Amino acid sequence: MRASSSVLALVLLAGCATVPGTDRLAEKDPLEGFNRAMWGVNRGVDKVVLKPVTKVYRAVTPKPARRGISNVFANLSEPWSFINNLLQGKPKRAVETLARFIINTTVGVGGLGDPATKMGLKAAPEDFGQTLAVWGVNGGPYLVLPLLAWWLARRPSPLRFFGACAAVLVFGIGLRSAVWLHDAALDPARNWYIEDIYYPSWMRLDGLLMGVMLATLRVYRPQTWARLQARSNVCLLGGVAVSCLAFWLFDDRTGLLANTIGWPLLSFGFGLLVFAGADERSLIGRWRIPGVGWIAAISYSLYLSHKIAFHLVQEALAPSLQGHGDALQFATYALATVLLGAALHYLVERPFLRWRDRRAVASNSALASSAA
Repeated sequence: MRASSSVLALVLLAGCATVPGTDRLAEKDPLEGFNRAMWGVNRGVDKVVLKPVTKVYRAVTPKPARRGISNVFANLSEPWSFINNLLQGKPKRAVETLARFIINTTVGVGGLGDPATKMGLKAAPEDFGQTLAVWGVNGGPYLVLPLLAWWLARRPSPLRFFGACAAVLVFGIGLRSAVWLHDAALDPARNWYIEDIYYPSWMRLDGLLMGVMLATLRVYRPQTWARLQARSNVCLLGGVAVSCLAFWLFDDRTGLLANTIGWPLLSFGFGLLVFAGADERSLIGRWRIPGVGWIAAISYSLYLSHKIAFHLVQEALAPSLQGHGDALQFATYALATVLLGAALHYLVERPFLRWRDRRAVASNSALASSAA
């Protein structure tokens, strides 16, 4: 655990960035007085709290366990390094970083081990600050914040939410990787990809994360949602790029990469497109396409029932559709999916949504009456 030394190093760098009497450096640190005061606060907390906790942690935790914990956190940073390596125009390092994450998440049991390094795949950590530097963005003035970690701990809900999302993402990637590697090694005499990876919904729960995150952002952080939508066209371009990357991975539909990171990448890309489309000022939000709103209304029922529709068509109509062309087969599957999804929406989902809304109105009326 290097929390104490890391915090101290950061505040030292920020606090010592200005040498008194040096005009050029003073221009880089116009907040020198504030920063030095905050540096003193942080150093005091580091000495009184963080260092004793660190000593106790090192005393009671065996070295192999500490190394494993450090490996887990280092492994969780690999996807971020992968994205920044791509943004910096380093495709080889990006692929190696992605391979490290997959290998250490699966073979390394969730990142506890680091077999990727032993295989010759060295870590290439990058962050967005380095990406901005590569793009030519100049550095700004230093700003030291007092007790930043304590402030974040006082408002844990967003961190816990994103932590839970990250845990679901890592679990999904690890689960699919383990199942894929296991089945590929045994090569059982059955369609193991469909039965063990594609059909079970729990295998792709991380593919649903983007929708959950967008809904949470819009409901609980409406101001942040509005501020981000000012960049909806940037999200649109990002969605197209990420979706194309996912489609490229799914060129080998049953391959390892497609089924480890392909699903969450596809979800992320589509989520960015949905976010851009929700802004009427974006390039796609200003379009009006008949029927799209209705499809969106029944989309959850479509998701729940599409595999059932596929199975029914496969069992009842597949033999008679053979030899009639791909267009007819696609239209039959699509029509069956829409019909079954619409039936589920109008018979089950919509009535219960209306019942929920009536209960909410009645509850609000009761609260208003009691307050009066």
